[in-house]
Amino acid sequence: MRMFPPAGLIYRLRDKQVHCIEEWEIPEIMLCPNSDTTLPHPAGFTFRVRVEEHAERIVSEEKVIPGAKPEIWLMGDSIAYGFGQNDSDTIAWKLQEKLKPYGIQVRNLGVDSLGTSGIRRKMERAILCKDFAKKDCILPKAAFWIYHPSDLQDVYREIYLRNSFYGRWLFRFSVFLSRYSALYNYSKIQNENRRLKKLRSNGPETIPETLSDYPDDHPSFNEMRFFFDTCKNLNIPLTVVLYPNGSHSLTPLPSTPLLDQVSEIAKHKGIPVLDTRPDFIREYNRNKTDFYLQNDGHPNAISAKLIADKISEKILSQSF
Repeated sequence: MRMFPPAGLIYRLRDKQVHCIEEWEIPEIMLCPNSDTTLPHPAGFTFRVRVEEHAERIVSEEKVIPGAKPEIWLMGDSIAYGFGQNDSDTIAWKLQEKLKPYGIQVRNLGVDSLGTSGIRRKMERAILCKDFAKKDCILPKAAFWIYHPSDLQDVYREIYLRNSFYGRWLFRFSVFLSRYSALYNYSKIQNENRRLKKLRSNGPETIPETLSDYPDDHPSFNEMRFFFDTCKNLNIPLTVVLYPNGSHSLTPLPSTPLLDQVSEIAKHKGIPVLDTRPDFIREYNRNKTDFYLQNDGHPNAISAKLIADKISEKILSQSF
């Protein structure tokens, strides 16, 4: 009799082929360099992730040489990384297609496991400098950070890892087990299923963007302000990109007070904002366009193209 693994187990094991631990200020999950992995997601979609030698997801079939051409950096977590999308469907790939005729090189610094402080550290490590004093550096002509509300939770994990020696070792051990143990992954799947079942019994889960009572000194917002200050100190021209997550019925959220709050924080720090929310709402109202992966909620290839189009419009309206 053939035994079939439970839904999600193969995905979890293969996902660990995409992600590796890097040891910096804290142990962080980054992309594994020189990897090529096909991921069959239990929600019903399959996607291929190719990562090049600099631990960045590829943006074209051509090899990227950092610093060889004027660069645009795309930063963020799962949205920038392109979760659930084949390489050629990601925002970064579509952006590279748009900008290639202009001699511009796109780099995808997105990693789906990072919070704001991790995104900042990833950006700092991507800077190429010719001297140790970091006075002669090659910087991007523009950088775009796609904000995602998951940082409201991710920030606490990063604070815990920063402050707890025991927590760092426990994290490393957990990653090791999840990489090599099917039994450990199976137990995590079962625990997650029980958690989701309990949540569903309490009714629909509150979507973070729809709330408006986040305190101004929330750790996530503090990390955000430090990120903005870092970009200004390094002379990296950052733009915050706002994108509407889907409702429970997978339609663009019409009201997102959290994103309004993020926009105000950015503007107060002198950071420009590219707000794609009106474009999503307008397109949905006209054509009932499907923007999200079914049974998951992450943006699909249609969303990626819309975001890439808006970013490229902003880039090409500027002179480098």
